[in-house]
Amino acid sequence: MSVVTNKYNPLLFSERVAPNANGALTLCRAASLAMGYDAATNGDWTTNANGSRWGRAKIKRALEKMRAETGEPLRDGYNQSHQAAFLRAIGAPEDAWEAYNRSWSDIAQSLRSGWTVELAGNVVHTPADSPLRKYVNPVDHDILLLGINDKTKRVRFIDPMTPHGTRKYIRSAPSAHFRQFGSEFRADGTYIAGRMRRGRYSDAAGAGSPALIERLKKKVADLSKAVSLAKGVMDGQDQQISVLEQEIVSLQNQLQTSNVDIPAAIAAVANIELASEQLRELLQ
Repeated sequence: MSVVTNKYNPLLFSERVAPNANGALTLCRAASLAMGYDAATNGDWTTNANGSRWGRAKIKRALEKMRAETGEPLRDGYNQSHQAAFLRAIGAPEDAWEAYNRSWSDIAQSLRSGWTVELAGNVVHTPADSPLRKYVNPVDHDILLLGINDKTKRVRFIDPMTPHGTRKYIRSAPSAHFRQFGSEFRADGTYIAGRMRRGRYSDAAGAGSPALIERLKKKVADLSKAVSLAKGVMDGQDQQISVLEQEIVSLQNQLQTSNVDIPAAIAAVANIELASEQLRELLQ
């Protein structure tokens, strides 16, 4: 996916699509993390093999996997100790996210320097007419900050409670209001936050790197398991499953060599993922 890294806006992950078994919406932190990772891949993660973007079903499935990976499906909310599980659930590198519990000046500098930042807080501390009061869920919450404009002194952000399908889901508010929002959990001038480097894990940035090859290997292994599961429970799809298995074996063999064609491997993984996704939908 060809995009300008510092201008790419991540796909909206609305926590509203994935309530827990009790109907509670508790995945604001997971959704913020997912959007931050999408920005870290320049949208490669959420782009299908045919160039289309993920829809509600894939977003929902990713969030549900993030919840399940914590092993605590009925929690009222999640904290920074759950970030590693969230990352594992979506196949993201362990170092894709880093805790950044720092001063507001450090957070603002990160936003200027090509990072997205997720920030915990509560809008109750903001002015009554603040855009945060209008657009952000009025509880202890986690939101994603995309960038700061020093001329207007405003910060662009996404509230993960925004309903799926909202066209204009990227908002902005005065920088000072985010300091007030984050004061809910601030201690000695330190805010509860985490950050991800924009574009760090895009296909273009990682082409040919050992890290990308390892991620492809993991993806292929996961897809192999999915196809094996489909083979065990489906009738009448033997030919399609056989083709997928052959493609997976071929890709596994390529990934064991040092001369792997990274662009071709990425395309092959995308094609296998799309086909296996179609099989999963048939299983539902």
